[in-house]
Amino acid sequence: MISMGRHAADSDDEAEVDDADRVTVPLGGVTPEAPEATEAAEAARPPGSRPQPGPRGRHAHPDDDDDEPAATKREGTTAADLRLLRTDPALRSRVAAAVVVPFVVYVVILLGIGRMDAFAVWVWIPLITAGIGGGLLLDAAHSKEKKAAG
Repeated sequence: MISMGRHAADSDDEAEVDDADRVTVPLGGVTPEAPEATEAAEAARPPGSRPQPGPRGRHAHPDDDDDEPAATKREGTTAADLRLLRTDPALRSRVAAAVVVPFVVYVVILLGIGRMDAFAVWVWIPLITAGIGGGLLLDAAHSKEKKAAG
């Protein structure tokens, strides 16, 4: 016997409803606004102005009403790292070397001890080493950039 989940089984406390007893309630049709009303509303607004905001939703934050422009957004860390890598070729080559060298050393060590079959078991070591090395170089570049700017 196949057991049914608790929501799939018929409940004893609910009355049975036949298909003939079911009632379909039609939803109100959506009527488009008359073109004249839309044109009149746009004509009343001065050119170049913003349209009036709609009603606030129940999840709106009180600060959402501010018409002031948002403060200058701070650049995210990933975006800042990518900007540094795009603009500084020397940093780009140092980070690439910091990522590639641990894997080359790892492969050379595995070839030297004759255990290439264990490559996947210990691959986390050069992976972590590469991430730390690249991150340290990027952090150093960011601090150097801050000192130069301020």
